Amino acid sequence: MASQTTSSLAYPPADNTTTPVISMALTTTFNSPASTRSLSSSVIPTREPGTPPAPKSGNLTTPDDGWKHGNVIIYNWCAYDVYFVSVGAHYLGGYRNGSATGWGTPEDAIYHAIPSGKYYTEPFRASAGCSYTGAPPYCLLEDKLAGQAVSIKIARSNDTADQNITQLEYALYQNPSTQDTFKRLYYDVSLLDCGAPDVAVTDFNATEAMFARKVKLCPGYAGGVAVTFSADEGGEVCPPVYCDGQSRCFMVYTFDRTRRQESSFTCDKEYRGDLRLDLCVEDGGEGVPGIAGKFSSWAQTATHEVAMLQMNKTAPPLSGTTSLSVLQTVVSTVLQTVTLRIQTSTVVFAATPSNVNTVVSSSTAA
Repeated sequence: MASQTTSSLAYPPADNTTTPVISMALTTTFNSPASTRSLSSSVIPTREPGTPPAPKSGNLTTPDDGWKHGNVIIYNWCAYDVYFVSVGAHYLGGYRNGSATGWGTPEDAIYHAIPSGKYYTEPFRASAGCSYTGAPPYCLLEDKLAGQAVSIKIARSNDTADQNITQLEYALYQNPSTQDTFKRLYYDVSLLDCGAPDVAVTDFNATEAMFARKVKLCPGYAGGVAVTFSADEGGEVCPPVYCDGQSRCFMVYTFDRTRRQESSFTCDKEYRGDLRLDLCVEDGGEGVPGIAGKFSSWAQTATHEVAMLQMNKTAPPLSGTTSLSVLQTVVSTVLQTVTLRIQTSTVVFAATPSNVNTVVSSSTAA
């Protein structure tokens, strides 16, 4: 199940205490003329690729090793700039109990701008895997909330009234309830918090007008969105995600927050390499060669049930007839924890121009 994050995205909350202050009322704008659409590398990420996060607690004995697994790379091919926060799985800096102290961190509230035709890179952050029963607790040795995933929330304007958010959600997680001996990568793309209809609908009965609203209002979706993997181009380990941004697509969370054929994915084995998110794929031209064709080739023989649904090889599920698989339940549980924690977070770190990182040109991408 994808994160239900609408309530966590107040801009800003009235009392600035119960949810992260991630105001988009930025006075600095970043314009990128169409003539400079060639991608160039980021020079001001939250943390440089290939480097570990700085410890915040003296009790840290199990450091975050996500940076050793790879990076998240976001390519903005859109004709407009996008802004995002990277929330969850940061070091907490000492004991938290949630109800009194919240789970938020200053890093959750740092806004980054990716101008049109640029890209951003940050290392993976691993989710804490200490065992627990009941509510997820603070993991002392990892200085994190148990099982908290990462949610990268992307917006397309600095208008305080614009709460249309596209999300990339992932967890690099060695789940204590499974037999995994490694950190497995779980991931999804969510359009749940953008272009929401006025009535409750599902992915199967939503009207074409409702889908058109998603295309119009979800940042980076018009022209297509894709998730691919640098070390697994054939999709043998990690299923790729692609929607053309024009037609009905079951590969991303659109209207259903959960269903039998979940739009959450997991790598079948340990994955080490980069996860790449492309926004407005159609506008990328030669920068995103063959994404649609490669996805179609993979999906033709894929046995993943969401891919089969997308390729019209299976019928939509009948409500209530089939329970979620064990793996789907794990994916749903892992990816929803980021929301449950953020809704009670305490962050008083307003997103002013001084804490907005801008992706700027430093070299021409190959």
